Amino acid sequence: LTLKQKTSILIMAAANKEVHVIVCYSIAEGKDAAFIEATRPLVIATNKEKGCIKYNIHKNNKVDNQYVMIEKWDNQENLTKHLKQPHLKTYREAVQKNEIFASPPTVYFCNGPAINLE
Repeated sequence: LTLKQKTSILIMAAANKEVHVIVCYSIAEGKDAAFIEATRPLVIATNKEKGCIKYNIHKNNKVDNQYVMIEKWDNQENLTKHLKQPHLKTYREAVQKNEIFASPPTVYFCNGPAINLE
């Protein structure tokens, strides 16, 4: 194989790997209900998107006003399409308008597991 062919194969392989996204939220005092209200339609719509394996919000049991979004996508291409969806724009506008965050969310983009148990 030529270098160009090898590079194309590596790019295609990377594009087909699962992508995990973790988003950590710190919610402003008294804004939990508004956060859930803004997030619910996003979670419902996103779970219907092509390539979405898992997408939901989880509340921290030990720290008030902290939530974690756990996402699992079949590949980067479908995650990239998700980031352009109108329901994500609507969500972003709602949380900004209602000043829901105590601080900006922290986002982690990860490849598949570092330890494969399969």
